[in-house]
Order: sequence, then C-alpha cells, then structure tokens
Amino acid sequence: MFSVYVAHIITGTLGVVAMRCFNILMIVSVCLCLSALSASASYEYPTKVLYLRDLGTKYTGETVSLTAEIITVAGDECKSCRVWFYVEGPYWEGDHWVGYTPYSDYAESGLYTLEWKIAPGMSTGNYAYYAQVLDSDGNAMSQLSDGYSFRIIEENMRARVIGLWPIDDTPAGANVDFLAQIENTGDTPLDYNCQVKFYVTASSDSGTQKYAAGSRDCVTDDFAGTIDVLGAGGTRWYKLPWTLPYVSGKYAYYATVEYNGREINEIPPTFSFHVIEPRKASVISLLPVSDARTGNSVTLGTVVENSADIVLADGCKIAYYVSGPSKGGLKLSGFVGYTDCAQTESSGLQALSYKEQRDYSLKWTPPLAGEYSYKAVVKYLETEISPWSAEQAFRVGDDVVQEYPEPEPSDAEDTYVQETLPEELPDAAEMTTTTSEALTETTTIPENDSAQAPKAVGNVTEVGPDNPFTGFISIIAIAVASMYIIYKASMNLKTKKKKQERQT
Repeated sequence: MFSVYVAHIITGTLGVVAMRCFNILMIVSVCLCLSALSASASYEYPTKVLYLRDLGTKYTGETVSLTAEIITVAGDECKSCRVWFYVEGPYWEGDHWVGYTPYSDYAESGLYTLEWKIAPGMSTGNYAYYAQVLDSDGNAMSQLSDGYSFRIIEENMRARVIGLWPIDDTPAGANVDFLAQIENTGDTPLDYNCQVKFYVTASSDSGTQKYAAGSRDCVTDDFAGTIDVLGAGGTRWYKLPWTLPYVSGKYAYYATVEYNGREINEIPPTFSFHVIEPRKASVISLLPVSDARTGNSVTLGTVVENSADIVLADGCKIAYYVSGPSKGGLKLSGFVGYTDCAQTESSGLQALSYKEQRDYSLKWTPPLAGEYSYKAVVKYLETEISPWSAEQAFRVGDDVVQEYPEPEPSDAEDTYVQETLPEELPDAAEMTTTTSEALTETTTIPENDSAQAPKAVGNVTEVGPDNPFTGFISIIAIAVASMYIIYKASMNLKTKKKKQERQT
C-alpha cells in the first residue's frame, strides 16, 4: 500500500510539474508572437507606393501605360531597386508580374511607368493592376499597393496576318522586300488610320535586338498601284523594301496591323532567315591592249576572283571604265560595257564559286586616236563589291589608208610627148606623108590607163573619166593645125617654083 501511495505522490508531482512547464511554454510562445507582430507593425519600408494612375477603358491590342508614384520614406538608399507591376483579370494565364521599370536611387518621389501591351486575344472584362518596389534579389522594399481597376473591351477593328513571303539566306547589306498578306477580319473597312508595320529581330549571343523596319498605309495597294480602303473580309499584300544590316547572323521579320496606334491583329507569324557574309570580289589583273586602231575593236580583259563564301551569279557583273583623249573640248571617259560573272559553258550557266579565278573580256571600238587607259570594278546590282583595279594604259593609232603607186605612162604617150618637127621642111610628098602619119598616130593614141584615178580608201578625192566634148575639141584643133601645116608647105613649094622660073 505504501508503495502505491508513494507512486501516486510521484505521479501527481510530475503532472503538476508538466502542467506548469506547458503553461510556461505557451506564455513564451504568445510573447514571441506578440513581439513579432509588434516588430512587423513597427517596420517601415524604405519606399512607399503613393497612388496609381487611372487607365479608364482600353482596347484589346492597345499599349497602355501602367504608372505609379513612388516616394522614399526612409533615408536609406534603394540601389538596384525596381518598380514591378502586377495585373490580374478574368481567365488570366501565366505570370501576373508583367514587367518592371528601374527605380531612381536617392529620389524622394517620382512617377514610374511601364508600357504594357494588351494582347489582341486577351479576354475582355474588368482588370486591376498593382505596384511594388523590390530589390534586385526580389526582397520587398515597399508594401504591395492597392489595386486600381480598369476595363478592357474588344476593338471593332480587327485584322489578321495571313502569311509572310519567304526570304532566302541573303548577304549582309543586300536589299530585300518584306511582304505580308493582311486580311480584314472585322466588320469595318480599314482606312487611312490603319498601318501595316514591319519589324526585324536579330539574334546573337548577347541577346535579341528589334528593328522597326518601316510601315505601309492599309489603303495602299503596292501591286495594283491604287489607293483604296481594305474592306471587311478583304485581303491584300503589302511590300516594304529594306536594306539588311552589315552584320551576319540569324534574323526574323514579322508584321503587325495598327489602327490609331493600337494593334488590332492576332499574334502575328514570323519568318526566320540568315544574313550571311557580304559578296566580295577582287580584280586580280587587267589584260594589256596592243596594236589598237580607230575603227577596229579592242579587247578589254580582266581576271576576277570571288573573295566571299557565296557564289557570284545573277546580279553580278564586271564594269569597264575607259578614259581617253578629248574631242570638242570634252574628255572622252565613262563606262563602256559590262560582262556577267556567270558564264555559259557546255554544262550550262556556271556561277563564280568561292576562291575561283576567271578571265572575262569585253570588245570595244575606240572612236579616236590617242592615249587611253581603262580600269574595272565588280558590282552586284548597283553596289560595288570589289575595289577598283589599277589602270591599264594603251595607245590607239589612226586607221591605215591603202596607197596605190602612180601608173607609168604608155609608149604611145611617150612618143607623142617627145615628138618634134624637123628643122628643114621636107618636100611636099614627104611632108604630106609625115603629117598624115602624125595625124593618124595622134588620132589612134591608145586609152591611157591613168585617165581615171583609183578609188583609194580613206579621204582620197575620187576622180571620174574625162569629158568627151573636151576630147572632140582636141581632135579638131589637131586637124586644123595639120591643114595649116599642109597649106604652108604648098605655099612654100609654089614660091620656090616661081623663083626657079624667074631664074630661067
């Protein structure tokens, strides 16, 4: 019995001790909680969100400005802090933190704005947004602000980007055409307040850069060459010429449709392409020009090498520039012709491949004699893709005129030119015979081969045949002279005969 009594005493004592310990622990826990609550209530964040700006009613696809006024309530600096914005609404999916703007250090107060785009497909309804300042590690530097309500409604102007025209891998610096086909999916025509905007993104190890390439008015029909609204349910292609950056890499382009600055299309498709190394070439040498004459063609030749890791084919050409003598006070100079980089061979049209060298030539006719020089450059379309070559000088001589020797006179002409009358007159019979022979000889002179000059090439005057009337007068003159000689001879004979009769 005693042992039972002792056990009861010990048990009771332990129970009392345990109860007291439990009470003490409860009191300590309550004190700790009250202390924590007191400390939390007394903690003051270094910054505070004073208010949010009203947004009103917004459209799907519109970009809105989420704005909060922040004040620094404590003297501590808030380095690397950020003003984050939180949005909630019906059927929301994904992260509600939509973005942040950096907080200005040492600023006592200021307005902080985040441009946030309402997705065109976002559900309509009532929304609210909040703001809070966090440091770079995500620790709260202000309390979460109260929410500010706004409403999103659907834009009655709607469009859809049906497709984009593909672009091949293209050298840097080349000109390309961005093409987007747009459909008006709303019930209202798209007028002058509507624009199709093109954007380009470039991806690299350092991140992605976005370029605003340009825009086209929705009323412009680039292919029909007309100006007209894009009616409800209608489709149209829009084209924007653009020059690629001089940096190779992976690129993409896409198009959006905006009405009064609000994007009214669904999420647009994108088309990816590569910008590759620019086309490059070198003019290794020029061919010399020799024995050049005016009126004859000469050969202007080049040796060209492809210096880039891309074939040179369509659009590539070698341009030849010639500088020469002056004419009429103006110096002869300018481009005289082109040859294509791709050449036709037995296997077809062959492009100039990487590191390949090839001979090219151009036939050209110099217009004037004198000192010339020529040089060449390789072009792709109108862009020079090689340095200018050194100049190659050459001389052009005058055209050769063929010369003919003077014809030698005939024997008959020599006889006639050298014939002279005798010093003593022969008797009448001899004189008659001589004169008759002379007359006969004169009238039977063979035709002189030199009566008509040869028609020589060049600037030689052409001589025609003698006038027949002039020949006839010459014959009459010779006949009269002969008759006069005969008459004088007979008179001399008569005088001589009379003298002989008187002497007898």
